[in-house]
Amino acid sequence: MNIFIFAGTSEGRELACYLSEHGLSCTVSVATEYGGRLLPFRSGISVLQGRMTASDMRKAFAEKDYRCVVDATHPFAQSVSEEIALACKEEGLFCLRLSRRTTAEESSGESAATAPAIVYFDTLSQAAAWLEGQKGNILVTTGSKGLPELTERITEPERLYVRVLPSVESIKQCTDCGIAGSHIIAMQGPFSAEMNALLLRESHASFLLSKETGLAGGLGEKLAAAEQCRLTAVLIRNPERNDNARTGHGYSFSEVLARLEELTGLSLRVPKRQIVLAGVGPASPKLLTEEVRQALARTDVIFAAPRVLEGLSRFATAACVPYYRYSQIAAYLEAHPSYNSPLVAFSGDSGFYSGAESFLRQAREDGNSALSCTICCGVSSLSYFAARIGRSWQDWTLLSSHGRSCPVVETLRTQSPCFLLLSGTADVHNLGAQLEKAMRSGLLGNVRVTLARQLACPDEQISQLSPAELAAVEGEGLYVMLLEHDAATEASLVPGLDDDAFVRAAVPITKRELRTLVLSRLQLTSHAILYDIGSGTGSVTVEAARICRQGKVFALDCRKEAVALTKENAERFCLQNVEVLHATAPEGLEPLPPPTHVFIGGSKGQLSAIIAAVLKKNPRARIVLTAVTVETLAAAQKALADLPVSNVDYLLVSVSRAEQVGGYHLFKAQNPVYIISCTGAAEA
Repeated sequence: MNIFIFAGTSEGRELACYLSEHGLSCTVSVATEYGGRLLPFRSGISVLQGRMTASDMRKAFAEKDYRCVVDATHPFAQSVSEEIALACKEEGLFCLRLSRRTTAEESSGESAATAPAIVYFDTLSQAAAWLEGQKGNILVTTGSKGLPELTERITEPERLYVRVLPSVESIKQCTDCGIAGSHIIAMQGPFSAEMNALLLRESHASFLLSKETGLAGGLGEKLAAAEQCRLTAVLIRNPERNDNARTGHGYSFSEVLARLEELTGLSLRVPKRQIVLAGVGPASPKLLTEEVRQALARTDVIFAAPRVLEGLSRFATAACVPYYRYSQIAAYLEAHPSYNSPLVAFSGDSGFYSGAESFLRQAREDGNSALSCTICCGVSSLSYFAARIGRSWQDWTLLSSHGRSCPVVETLRTQSPCFLLLSGTADVHNLGAQLEKAMRSGLLGNVRVTLARQLACPDEQISQLSPAELAAVEGEGLYVMLLEHDAATEASLVPGLDDDAFVRAAVPITKRELRTLVLSRLQLTSHAILYDIGSGTGSVTVEAARICRQGKVFALDCRKEAVALTKENAERFCLQNVEVLHATAPEGLEPLPPPTHVFIGGSKGQLSAIIAAVLKKNPRARIVLTAVTVETLAAAQKALADLPVSNVDYLLVSVSRAEQVGGYHLFKAQNPVYIISCTGAAEA
């Protein structure tokens, strides 16, 4: 049985090899001599070289009894796909379109926390028009064919550094479009992230222009380089992503195999593959466990972040691919069925702030029947560091600011020692400044720091420093830190800060006694997402943020002076989990994530609309509000009677404080306040 494949991509070449290994004869059409050289010699594969018109295709189809045609051309080769579809229709041949997953989310080699800025356009012309209005050089990686369209829009060709294939035609196209020889980079890929970053730096680029070509097209390495160089990636969307009308439905690699099974009666499914998720320790081969060593010896392809791959590639013999997210790897393995024993390497231990956790969760959610995961643990930086300084770590509080927000100061205030993973030198400097500020303001007592850099590497450094000395730390690398706070055992664990602890102005403050009761009624958790609506001076925001350290507080107020005070007080207490917004509720709630808890200290007459908006976001939200006037109380009663809430509770608070008058103390009453609490009762 014969299959005709238009193999303009690596997926097409993989398909031809896979089918030939399973007894199918394949005729593979490639447009260029280079494309023919990329195909390995295999029994059952014949190659046709040269570009074809629809007429040429029909003639080629007539030479053998083909069971099916597979269009595996490049996702941007729209006209070729149209020609293939037309020729197949005229010859009465079944045509399968082998599509490629190309979204940047699946292709980026970096985590979401550090992803580069990406601007999308549907066409090269639109991208060029936008870039014309920007300043800075552009590294162009879209090939030579689009250069006339690009240079027509961009009036300063000296801004363009163009990477093209090292062919006479490509270079001629560059010179015809006015690209100077010093701005032409004639190179054949594939390109690593490091090579892309080098070219971006050498060209002093502010933008990287590319197509959304996916994993096989090197998009991950391009985006990783853009992130390293802190510049904007400009991407032309894959025209096939949302519109397959020109060729019919596009199929994934496994779906193509399934359809070919139906047509040929042969068993073509890729067998289920076991992915090993391996913790490879701090970065040194000497710390690999025997289990991981054996897994590395069996694997035929290793996936990992570039830094981890650099350490493994010195002794591993398998192919190395710089991807580590589940979506990337699942797509890559589907397009490369020849890999039977994949391994994903994660630094440190697989169970300690490791990417293995999210990988495993996504694999389970995806329910991919072709893949299963097994975990091999490794030596964590925590246990290695503790051994190096001769300490036990079972009583340490474990934190990480590597790619995530971390309430270091607030945690250290009540817990000591704290072990911390850091992102890099900038993270060390920022933390040093926070600790210094907290010590000066009295939030923290004396703090001692043990800092380690590049654990288990030849340039390992471990030193005792003060927070002030962290500002002078130099040298990129992997940092961990042990923080010890001498006064941690003396810190109060309950809310109720004195009113004088806050910066105050003409904006009213929720006083200590009322604030303590409000926080008690809110029943906050450590991971709560709280809206503080009508934040005023931010006293509730501050106290709540100190309770829900792993969560976040969104403080909203329509008064500029209140917003400024809330920000100042959040900074005064070195809080990292507060976002202050100058906005009016309920409109200002729209872009925020769903809340678990809400405090309404001021509503500007919009109480019913605010509660309705909150319940729409989370029908089970915990809501607490205060009312000073009879009118607000009546409005609250009516709103809660009309809305789906339960456990409504009313509390009238009357507080009197003693004031000294001469030699006597007299109690002075404050305004009575109603505290009203409830929980959403609607089904989520």
